[in-house]
Amino acid sequence: MAKKATISLHSKPPFSSKKAILGLGAALSLGCASLGVPRVPSLECDDKIETERHGTIFYSCQQDTTETVLETFDLVGRVKEYGRNTFGFSQTVNYRQYVNTERQHPATSYRIYIAPRDSISLEPADKVFLLSSQEYRDEVEEPVMLWSRKDNLLDEEAYYNASGYDTYRRAITDYSPGATITPKFIAMALEKQVAVVNHEDWHYNMNQVWGNDLDTDLEESLATIMGHAGGIRFISGNYGVNSASYATALNNLQQWVGVSETINSSYNSLENLYSQNLPWEQEDLLKKEILSRADEWYFAPINNAKVIGFLPYTRLFPLAYDVYATHPDAGELGKILMQCPDDEEEGIEFLRRARYMTANEQTEISFEGIPVDF
Repeated sequence: MAKKATISLHSKPPFSSKKAILGLGAALSLGCASLGVPRVPSLECDDKIETERHGTIFYSCQQDTTETVLETFDLVGRVKEYGRNTFGFSQTVNYRQYVNTERQHPATSYRIYIAPRDSISLEPADKVFLLSSQEYRDEVEEPVMLWSRKDNLLDEEAYYNASGYDTYRRAITDYSPGATITPKFIAMALEKQVAVVNHEDWHYNMNQVWGNDLDTDLEESLATIMGHAGGIRFISGNYGVNSASYATALNNLQQWVGVSETINSSYNSLENLYSQNLPWEQEDLLKKEILSRADEWYFAPINNAKVIGFLPYTRLFPLAYDVYATHPDAGELGKILMQCPDDEEEGIEFLRRARYMTANEQTEISFEGIPVDF
């Protein structure tokens, strides 16, 4: 049985890159935020046009501006207007331009998690920022994450897979500041589009406007619950509580509750397994059994690296969801979560108490080392 306390008893140690020549700037945030605010627009075409929708100006190349693109601008404009009215959001650079990926390359955050087949941790022991397209072939004794804006890391993925490691690679255009409307975004279901825009605009306002600097796991958990809660409220107001979209938005939130439970329990069980130093054949058999818990989910199959990659979004999400359960109104929930301290231990204690707070209550946090019980 998994050790339920494992994932919640300890704060994570700070990371330190061993690759000074590759660099990891002090301003680098490795949640959904990136290195500074990008230009809007950054389109590379001679026929740029502006489209205003609900107080937001969008940019696109005229040849790419189809009716579907304009409908997406309208939806995103309404979501942003809702965010300003409900949460006091400032205007952000997120989702302000459409990039046709057949002709242009949108700003992309590439990352790959690499882990030995018998090692797992709450976060990578090392986070290495690759400044340009260059090979990384170091021996990995503890989980590591490589991150780049230039290198797609496909060769690293192939190399470490062939070398017997677990890997999980991502190419992300939905990150703040600078999330871009792409054909992939347009192909998303409406309910996911609404949640993602709320999620990334929450990041932007927390970091760029309100000046918060939350621990990554705290920030991602709060952005995730606010994306869902904000989306549910937006959809109820625009499409009605009897609409199919409203039912889908509610179901999407409950699905993420299940995802977080699966990832967190898998981490606990794997951490417990690897601590026993069992014979390789027995350990591998038990590992496969643990990982099979995720087989029913869209993100299957999982491995050590993918669990580590998901943890920032799931590890503290149960606490954030508990606050939502007692404060389902997104406006009230937002006012409470804006008060969350940056420090992880203080933030955990805050979330435990926030279940019983009112939206206008100011709470002084005193962390007493009480374990968080998921």
